[in-house]
Amino acid sequence: MSLRRLVPALVLPLLTACGTPIDFWATKEFDIDIAAIPPEAADLFVDGGQKENQTVVDLTNQRETMDKLQQIESVVVPEIWLEVSDVDATNRVTLASGKLEASEDADGAERIVLGDFRDLPVAPNGKIDLKLNADSQIRVQNLALEKKKFRIYYSASLNRECTADADCASSAKCNGPVAPATTGRCSKLTDALPAKFHVKASVHVLVTIKL
Repeated sequence: MSLRRLVPALVLPLLTACGTPIDFWATKEFDIDIAAIPPEAADLFVDGGQKENQTVVDLTNQRETMDKLQQIESVVVPEIWLEVSDVDATNRVTLASGKLEASEDADGAERIVLGDFRDLPVAPNGKIDLKLNADSQIRVQNLALEKKKFRIYYSASLNRECTADADCASSAKCNGPVAPATTGRCSKLTDALPAKFHVKASVHVLVTIKL
């Protein structure tokens, strides 16, 4: 598969024709296990401050880049995958929506908002493919070139599909195609829900080394 097919068109200018590309994935897996999400607080899918819910991209620990840190010309993140598996029978959450952030690899470091994601299915083989826009690509590249190691954080709200207004704390939160809504998604729940499933986060990285 060619680089042109792997990399979205908007980030291709970040790669130069005279460099040598290095392609790798940084992955992290973690469990979501919440006995009861209270109706008034659905934002409990991932706390970005928890180390198990972030992916570290470390150019100093990659065999192909660790000896060429001063020759790195560009760093592109073509895609980020979030994949759900091992959904427990007790789980009653069906969707997750949230945001991606990045920072240098230091606790309490200032974070860069990279973008949002919506409606990750909380179901076996549920997945979502996230693309960064051109501005976010540049900000991640600047961070990688300066620090050589950075973190990607995931934070989101858990929701459930609703089949009637009674499933939600208010009908306004059950956003169906017509009013009054009868189907859609609840972001404020009428009762506490358990959430128990596994998440794999994968960050695709393309590094160009100067010849």
